[in-house]
Amino acid sequence: MAERDEERLGIANEVRLEIGIENALSSRQARSFVRCLQTAWQVPVIRWGNQESGLELADARRLLHVAEIYRQIEGSASAGAIECYRRAGELRPVE
Repeated sequence: MAERDEERLGIANEVRLEIGIENALSSRQARSFVRCLQTAWQVPVIRWGNQESGLELADARRLLHVAEIYRQIEGSASAGAIECYRRAGELRPVE
C-alpha cells in the first residue's frame, strides 16, 4: 500500500459512514427526499433554502471525491467506491 493510503482510506470511511451508507439517510437527506416526493405529488412542501441545496451539492461532491480514493486504492470494483458513487447520484438539491 502506497504511503498515506491507509490514512486516506480511514478518512474515506468516515465520510462514507457519515453520508453514504446504503439504506440510511442523514436528516438533511431525508428532508430532501421528502421534499422531492412532495413536489412530485404536487402537495404543499416543507421549507428548504438555498443553503440546504448547497450543502446537498457539497455532500455529493465529497462522496465523488471519496469514491475516487476508494477506486484508486482498491480498484474499480471497490464496494466503498460503488456505494459512494450510488449515493452521490441519489443526492439531488431541490428548489
